[in-house]
Amino acid sequence: MTWRYPTGKVTEWRSKALPRYQRLTKKAEALIAAVYLACTNTRCVKRALFGLFESAVSKDVVSRAWRKVKVDWDAWCFRSRADEDIVRLILDGTVIKTRIDKKATNISVLAAIGVRRDGPKVLLSIRNMGGESTAAWRQFLDDLDARGLKRPEFVVVDGAPGLEAALLGLWGGDLPIQRVGHRHRLLRYS
Repeated sequence: MTWRYPTGKVTEWRSKALPRYQRLTKKAEALIAAVYLACTNTRCVKRALFGLFESAVSKDVVSRAWRKVKVDWDAWCFRSRADEDIVRLILDGTVIKTRIDKKATNISVLAAIGVRRDGPKVLLSIRNMGGESTAAWRQFLDDLDARGLKRPEFVVVDGAPGLEAALLGLWGGDLPIQRVGHRHRLLRYS
């Protein structure tokens, strides 16, 4: 068997998506992380990004980008809230329907949005707590309290009994609470 080498100009492969001598741009890292979150596995991410990079994206690149997202997420979840001047607190839970391991499942997510004294809203916390029971809400609120969130002047809730009981247990009965129904419930019963 004889080997024949091509004659003429020798070129090396070059990505059109990434500039030469640059590993990954912040946009590319964000794209990989977003696709990972949407697909939830490395093989799916590699397939999804094949067209963009005109070659396979290695498992190591996907893993590195995901580790960075995970570190940033953990830092965000555990950051102190002592310096936040939150005057209003909006608390709500929702159920997200999703597929995990080819099975349809519901994930219960609790969220806290704070309104600063000067007006802007800020997402304080979002967690998968397994339901909207008093115990789940109390654990959620205790976490915010442990991270230094001060008692707000006013709280907006949807009237869930577990949430109201947890609020009473943490901050007492003198906290002004506004109950706001969900739009779809209000439309259904009007």
